[in-house]
Amino acid sequence: MPKPWSHLPEFSSCTFIIGSGPSIDSYGENFFSRLMDSGTVLGVNNVASNFPCHYNIRKSFGTERSVPASFPEYDYANPDCRLIISEHDCGTISSDNLKNTNVDGDYFFFTHKDNLVSKGVNWPENDQIIVSWSTMTSAMHLAAAMGSTLIILIGHDLTGRNYSLYPSAPGPRYSKFRKQSNQVREYLEDRYGCTIVSMSPFLGLGRKR
Repeated sequence: MPKPWSHLPEFSSCTFIIGSGPSIDSYGENFFSRLMDSGTVLGVNNVASNFPCHYNIRKSFGTERSVPASFPEYDYANPDCRLIISEHDCGTISSDNLKNTNVDGDYFFFTHKDNLVSKGVNWPENDQIIVSWSTMTSAMHLAAAMGSTLIILIGHDLTGRNYSLYPSAPGPRYSKFRKQSNQVREYLEDRYGCTIVSMSPFLGLGRKR
């Protein structure tokens, strides 16, 4: 039976969130294999299949606009990786048929406002978690809400492609996510007193000067 995200054990003071940008290919061979020793590691979408993570963050089990009849068998790089997913597929509140929590299984879920996608961020209330155009913002919010004071984004490059091992998929230009990523960073740092930094210097999440 799925459990709400509030049942998660507290995260490390430092959380690493791995995205799918091409800068991932530039890291050394041992970088990701040792990351779990340094803090909590979250992998966004299919990233957790290639790199060891404590948790896999998703808004869809697999194919968008579809909820599977049974819990998928993910081939995680870390066999003990746990899934955390939005209550509704894609974060879009439409019909009960597209509720991810209809799927029975041992995983965690988070409630949320309706995903406005390109129209802006629908800011959460109470214990809701942010959903937006990019799943990265949900991961950022979960890390802050679970007690991490330093959140390090890896591979959130916001360019037009993914790293070499990541499956290609149709979608918007990732650069369109930049504004929402900035807005969510500012919101989380103000609300939780955390610090969010990116290891992609060209991301555009740097401090205002």
